[in-house]
Amino acid sequence: MDPKDVAKNSEAIDLARKAGPSLPAVSYRATVLGLLTLTPQAPLEPWTKDDGQLDDAVFWAAACIAMEWMPVGLSENFPFDVEELVRRVRDHKRGPVQ
Repeated sequence: MDPKDVAKNSEAIDLARKAGPSLPAVSYRATVLGLLTLTPQAPLEPWTKDDGQLDDAVFWAAACIAMEWMPVGLSENFPFDVEELVRRVRDHKRGPVQ
């Protein structure tokens, strides 16, 4: 399924339910990653494609890292350890240790 069609397709909800993870949790993680790409430090820049999309390794790492729900209001901190995320993305890109 083309990602552009997800919001248009009624099968998307059924697919999300069958996939297992919580749709709000997946959406939250994707939103937080999007916010991280907007920071001046740009820690995910090495894994950002020319079209602005993040490499799959970023999503794999984000799916496994502990992340808190952000409190209501402004915060200067991300709800997870950004350095740990970057380390996991690097490790994922290197592949399994032989």
